[in-house]
Amino acid sequence: MDNVQRSIAQKIKNLRKKAGISQTKLAEKCNVSKSMISKIESNKATIHLDLLLNIARVLEVSLYELLEESSLITKKKATVVRERERKRLVAGVPGKSGYKYYGMAGSHEIDTFLLVIGKEAIQAMRFVTHDGYEFFYVVEGGVRLQFRDEEYKLYNGDTAFFNATQEHRLLPTSDEGAQVIVVFMHP
Repeated sequence: MDNVQRSIAQKIKNLRKKAGISQTKLAEKCNVSKSMISKIESNKATIHLDLLLNIARVLEVSLYELLEESSLITKKKATVVRERERKRLVAGVPGKSGYKYYGMAGSHEIDTFLLVIGKEAIQAMRFVTHDGYEFFYVVEGGVRLQFRDEEYKLYNGDTAFFNATQEHRLLPTSDEGAQVIVVFMHP
């Protein structure tokens, strides 16, 4: 696994210890096995975005702060992330999942990303859930927002807002993929 994932694994371990939470307790709160937390912290497992969101919530940090090597969260009046400073964040299997997240400004309550969805994502069979709410704005292309029993097709300029505890997934409508601004609002 690459250096970024190794950095994230170490950050999770450090934050967990700093918070005084055992691997067992973190696993319980995230609804996974202790073995999974151990594998994550030893960089032997790839972490899906929904689990990263839950880990960040339990550790009381923003997802962006958890994924970013040097946090942009400051005591300033505003956090500004210029396009040239925007870094790709690792979530899922790099290059294979079809989902690339680029960090934008955020806080403990809200994480904002530019999500670039490639054609590989069309094969995504996994529905995800996480605490809080999700909002997105389609910047380019088209997406299919799917729930177990419902689907919405959205295109340039369309938006969606929903309770993220529902099983959901976001797929491109074509091989051209899509770009979406995603906002995660934590409870």
